[in-house]
Amino acid sequence: MAMTYFLTETELARTRKKVDDIMKRAARKGYAGSVWVEAVPTTREVTNAGDQSYTIAGFDVTITGQAPHYGGYTFVAAVDTVGDSVVVRAVPGADTSDIVNDALVAGICEHCHTNRRRTHTYLLRREDGTLMQVGKTCMNDFLGRTVFPVLLFEDEFTRTFDTRGQGLTTTYRVVDIARIAFAAADTWGYHSRESENSTFGTVMTIVSWSKGADDLNATLAPIYGSEAAVQSRIDAIVAQISDEATGFLANLRVVLSSEFVSYRQIAMAVAGASITPRARVAGPTYHSQYIGEVGQTVHVRGRVARVGTIAGLYDTSRRVITLHVGSGDVLTMFTSASWAWEVSVDDEVSLTGTVKDHEEYKGTKQTILVRPRLSPRE
Repeated sequence: MAMTYFLTETELARTRKKVDDIMKRAARKGYAGSVWVEAVPTTREVTNAGDQSYTIAGFDVTITGQAPHYGGYTFVAAVDTVGDSVVVRAVPGADTSDIVNDALVAGICEHCHTNRRRTHTYLLRREDGTLMQVGKTCMNDFLGRTVFPVLLFEDEFTRTFDTRGQGLTTTYRVVDIARIAFAAADTWGYHSRESENSTFGTVMTIVSWSKGADDLNATLAPIYGSEAAVQSRIDAIVAQISDEATGFLANLRVVLSSEFVSYRQIAMAVAGASITPRARVAGPTYHSQYIGEVGQTVHVRGRVARVGTIAGLYDTSRRVITLHVGSGDVLTMFTSASWAWEVSVDDEVSLTGTVKDHEEYKGTKQTILVRPRLSPRE
């Protein structure tokens, strides 16, 4: 008999550990038998209480095995008493084709030949193929071994990975998380996780359909972007982050470039809404050149091509600004200076700053400027 489940990565890891622990206990007690866990990556559509559909990543898992055996007997199933009837729970690898529930007697033990109100009995198969029903308390006398720690049943697996509803193991598509985060940030502005009305809190309320989700979803539903539009915005944000970025930006690029996100990375995916991508203005082809030398103070004048906001911890934020200088030389800076919050795309600005580095991103040379100061208008 095979057991089949759809499990997340976390649940699969717990299941494999459960199997490994049980096999070790069985070996110590002298039982033979094996359990195999086969997992195939897949996705599945789920719907929350608000009838919103999400695609989650996981595995189609099949659990099979060679039924445990000892002393000429093979363990086939546990027999649970339910009223006057029985429920048969087969162990992985056991042949149950000849078991007829109605032919079994609830509570009977063929070892001590008594029939009393037993909650559990076990089915064993003799070497000649016939079945024998033995009470749980008689197992030790019958086989000289304690049976329970080495038998593995479906409900044990269910308890192993039954964490759904706690919001800790589900894996969501990045585009589904970003759709809500973008809509929330566009409606109320982006608020860091430490804020009272954080964008992360809004996303998690809707995804888990917690209290207040109805009102939030009703407000945001009209401005939810299409999947294509959301993905395009994600791609634009990723394109703004240098391959040489470190810390928060490096993590953000990795998460937004992924198809799926686990619970531990949802906050990072939501933080993508703190960056406002700007489309590049089409123009004549020009190959950007580096400005100045590393460590040199430079004075530049150019057009603001892109402006974004990067949220940090404790409500601290920085602006990321890209400037096109001259024929199109690209200059990028990260700053929390007051002037940076007042500029917009297409503004002409004059700046003084220090060249930190010369980088190349997707074939475009760009100069990284630090400590930029707004110069008086010429």
